[in-house]
Amino acid sequence: MKFLNLETRLEMARATVAVLRALQVADSKMTYGELAKAIGMVKPDESWEARHRTQIGEILKILGAVEVQSGSAAETNPIEFERIITKEGEPGPGIAKRCRIVCD
Repeated sequence: MKFLNLETRLEMARATVAVLRALQVADSKMTYGELAKAIGMVKPDESWEARHRTQIGEILKILGAVEVQSGSAAETNPIEFERIITKEGEPGPGIAKRCRIVCD
């Protein structure tokens, strides 16, 4: 499995916010695979692999945790995670979970 380092994860998380905001403005949706391509996770000559679905889920969890930590600032313009859908046209099962940053 190819791992994403810290910088790559943060860059992809920021790119995902931009994509989600654009989808919100356009009142549109895209699949997890399309998102992976849009943020550069899947290269044009690369095929979709199971690891990409895991990595996209991790990126979305990062966004969810940061959004929760943002508190009321996020309430005025929340990220619409449901704009990322499966091939069947439904949001993934993790979208409804509330993510948070935890320190031990």
